[in-house]
Amino acid sequence: MPAIPPPITVSDSTSPAPQTISDFDELNTLAGLKKGDLVLSRFKLERCLGRGGMGEVWLAHDKTLDEKLALKLLPRLIQFDERAVEDLKNETRRGRQLSHPNVVRVFDFHQDAQNVAIAMEFVDGENLGVLHAREPHGAFVVDRILPWTRQLLMGLDYAHRMENVVHRDLKPSNLMIDQVSGNLKIADFGIARCLAESMQRATVSVQSRGTLCYMSPEQAMGRGASPLDDLYAVGATLYQLLAGSPPFYSGDVFNQLLKVPPSPIGERQREQGFSQPPPPHWEAAIMRCLAKERAQRPQSAAEILDLLGLRDGDMPLPMPYVLQTGAVPPPAAAVAFGTHTAPPAATLPLTTAAGNTRSIAIATSAPVVTLLPSATQRTIDLTRTMPGNRQGAAPPPAVTTPDSKRPFPVVPVTIAVVAVLTLGGAGLWMTRTKTAPPLLHAETGSGQTPSPAVPLAPDPGMPAAGADWRVPGHFPSIQAAINAATLPGQKIYIGEKQWNEKISVKTPVHLVGAGSAKSLIAVDGRGGSALEVRGVKGVVIEGIGFSHTGDETLAGGNSAVLVEGGEVSFHDCSFSRAMRDGLTGTGGSKLKLSKCSFIENAEAGARATAATSIEATDCVYTKNLFGIIVELAGSKAQVTGGSFDGHAASGIEASDQAQVTVRLGKFANNKESALYAHDIGTSALLDDCDITKSDSGIKAARGAALTALKCRVKENIIGIAVDTAGKIELRENTIESSSEDGIVLFSEAQAGTALIYKNIIKMNRFGLNIHGAGMVPDVSENDIGPNAFPDIYLHGRAAGSYSKNTLRSAERFVAEPAGPDDPGAGPYKWAADNIEQPAN
Repeated sequence: MPAIPPPITVSDSTSPAPQTISDFDELNTLAGLKKGDLVLSRFKLERCLGRGGMGEVWLAHDKTLDEKLALKLLPRLIQFDERAVEDLKNETRRGRQLSHPNVVRVFDFHQDAQNVAIAMEFVDGENLGVLHAREPHGAFVVDRILPWTRQLLMGLDYAHRMENVVHRDLKPSNLMIDQVSGNLKIADFGIARCLAESMQRATVSVQSRGTLCYMSPEQAMGRGASPLDDLYAVGATLYQLLAGSPPFYSGDVFNQLLKVPPSPIGERQREQGFSQPPPPHWEAAIMRCLAKERAQRPQSAAEILDLLGLRDGDMPLPMPYVLQTGAVPPPAAAVAFGTHTAPPAATLPLTTAAGNTRSIAIATSAPVVTLLPSATQRTIDLTRTMPGNRQGAAPPPAVTTPDSKRPFPVVPVTIAVVAVLTLGGAGLWMTRTKTAPPLLHAETGSGQTPSPAVPLAPDPGMPAAGADWRVPGHFPSIQAAINAATLPGQKIYIGEKQWNEKISVKTPVHLVGAGSAKSLIAVDGRGGSALEVRGVKGVVIEGIGFSHTGDETLAGGNSAVLVEGGEVSFHDCSFSRAMRDGLTGTGGSKLKLSKCSFIENAEAGARATAATSIEATDCVYTKNLFGIIVELAGSKAQVTGGSFDGHAASGIEASDQAQVTVRLGKFANNKESALYAHDIGTSALLDDCDITKSDSGIKAARGAALTALKCRVKENIIGIAVDTAGKIELRENTIESSSEDGIVLFSEAQAGTALIYKNIIKMNRFGLNIHGAGMVPDVSENDIGPNAFPDIYLHGRAAGSYSKNTLRSAERFVAEPAGPDDPGAGPYKWAADNIEQPAN
C-alpha cells in the first residue's frame, strides 16, 4: 500500500501571529474586472481563478442557463488579430465535437466589443504536472498511473479516431485529475497552442521551452499537426511521470530533440538518485513513442494501449484527496495548463475543544490567515489517500471503456476545467484557494469583535506625501504603503526582516531596503511572484532581495520578479531561488540593473523576452540554469562587467532574433558555454571578456551572428564553436589550452561569412578546425601554435582564404585528402606570405 504523505505542520499558540493579506478576490484584475461584474451580457464573475499573459480565468455564473462554468477571458489584443479570432472559433468548434468522459468539455466561443472568451468545464482538482512533483523523487511508480494512462489513451483514441481532432500541446499540466472521483480528463485540445501562436505573432511573451520538451521533432520544426505528434507527447509525458523529468529538458533541447536518443528511464532515475524502473514492456512502448521518425512510432493510441497491456479490464482509480465525514469541503482549486497549478491543499488535523481560541500558522502557499476554531468545528483531513486507505467511504467509480456494456458513471460532483494560459514562458499567473468562510476571523479573544488585520489607510501620524515613508512604522505592510503613494518617486524605506507578502507596484515608487540580505521579500513560488510591476514607468528599487521559499521546482513556475510593460531600475538587489527566473521582463519592458545578484534560480537569473531590454552593470550571476536569457525579436541585453559562474547550461543564451552585447564580462564554470547564440536574426558581441572552463567557451549556431573582440578564451573543451552560423567575426582574441579545438567551424549547409583576424591560438589539441563548404572563412594575420595537432586543419570540403598567418606547430597546415571516410578539403587559397616558424 503506498504511504500516505505526512500532514503539513501546524504550529502551536506560541508561534508568531500570521500576517494577513488583503483578499485578492475583492480587487480589480489587470483587465479591470472584479467579482460581481457582468461580462458578455450573461456571465456574472464570481472568483478570479488565475491570470497570465494569455488571459484571465474566472469562475462564472451563466445567467442564461443558470449554471456555473469556467470562463476564459482572452487578452484584448486578440480582438485585433482576425486570424487568431477565426482560429479560436475553429478550435472551439472542434472542441465542442468532443464528448468523452476523459476529455474536458468546451462549451462556446463568445465575443463582444470588450471581451473575447471561451466557456468550458472546470475540474475540481489538480494536474499531473503538480501531482508528480509531490511524489518521492518527483516520479510515480507504474502502478500509481496505470488507470490514468489508460484513460489518457482512451480519450486520445476517441479524439483521433472518432472526431479527427489533434491536441497539439499534450503534457502533464494538461492532464487533470478530479480530486473526488480520481478520474483523468484531457484539457485544452488545440486552444492553448492556437493562442500561443497568436500571441507570438503579436510579440507577447510565450515561454516555449517547457512545451518543446513534449513536442515531436517534426512539430518542433513547424510541420503540420498529426495524431502521431500527440503520441510522441504521450511518450514524453509518461517518461516524465516515471523518470521525474522529460526526455530532454535542459541545454539545447531543440538539437537534442532532433538528434539525440533519450536515456533509458532507469538510467535517468539513477542520475536523479533513485531506482524504480518500469516493466520492460512499458520502457519499450515509451521509447517507441519517442522515436524520431513518425513511421517508427505506434500508429494509434489504441496500439499503445495494447503495448502497455491496458486494453482490457476495469481499474479503480486512486482518490488523491478525501474529506472525512463532517468536514468542510474546500473550494475548487484553480488549475493552470502549461505552467503551474494551485498550491497543494493543506492537511489540517485540527480537532479543537469548544471555546478554545488560538492562532494557528499553516505552512502553505495560500494567503496566510488567522484561524478561529469554533465549538462545532470538525476535523479536516485533506491527506491524499489510496484505495484501501479510506475508512467508511464507498469505493471509487470504476473506469469504463467506450465499448463497455455499462454506461459511464455519473460523478456526483460539479466538474469543470479551467485552462489558465501561460505567459510563455513567462508563464506568469496567480492562483489561490480561498479558505472556507466559517474559519476566517481576525485573531481576537473570546467575545471580542474582530478587527481588520491590515489597515487600508496609513497611520494618522504618517509624514505627508513626498516625505520619506517607512515600513514598518507608517504602514504595517509594503503593499499598504505602495497603495497609498500618490506622488511619482515616493520613497518608501523597507525595514530589516523577511517579508512574506506578494507586492504589486502600480505607481512609480522608489523602494529602499536595508540591503538585499536584510530586507528580503520571500513568498511561496507556487502562489506567484514576490514582486510584479505592470505597465508602470519610473520605478526604482534598491537594497531589497526577492526570493521564493520552499524546495519544490515546478516546470513552467513563477519568477521571483515579473515586470510586464514597465520601466524599472534595480540597484544592489538580489534575485534567488525562484521556481522559474529570478527576474522576467516582458512586453516591451526596460530594465536597468546595477550591482545585483542572481543566484540559484531554476531557469534564468534574468530573462528579457518580447521586445524587452536589459541594461546590466557589474552584476553577479551564479548557479542558475542560465545567467541571462534574451529571446524573441526586439529583445536585447547590454551587459557591462559582472561575472557568470557555475551555470548548468550557459552564462548567456540569445535566441529568436534577440541581440546581446557583453563588455568586460567574466565567465567561468558554465557547463555548456559562456555565451550561446542561435537562430537566424540573433546577434551577439563580446568585447574584452574572460571565458574559461566550459564545454564551448563561445558558441554560435543556426544562423546567429557572432563578433568576439579581444577576449581571453582559456581552458575550455572547445574555445569557440561555430555551427552553420551567420556572419562571424573573431578579432584579436587569445584562445588557448582547449582540450579539443581552439576554434571549430562546422557548416555543411550554406552559412554566413567568417573573418578570423589577428587571434592568438595556442596550446590546444587542434588550432583551427574547419569542416564543410557552407562557410568560406577569411583567415589572416593570426599567430597559431604550438598546438598538439595541426594549426589549421581542413576537411569535409572545407575551403577559405589563408594569408599572413604565423604557424608554430609540428603539423602546421593539413588539407585532408579525399578518402573513404572524408571527402577531403575543398578548393582553398593558401598565400605564400603565410609564415611557418618554430614555437617560441
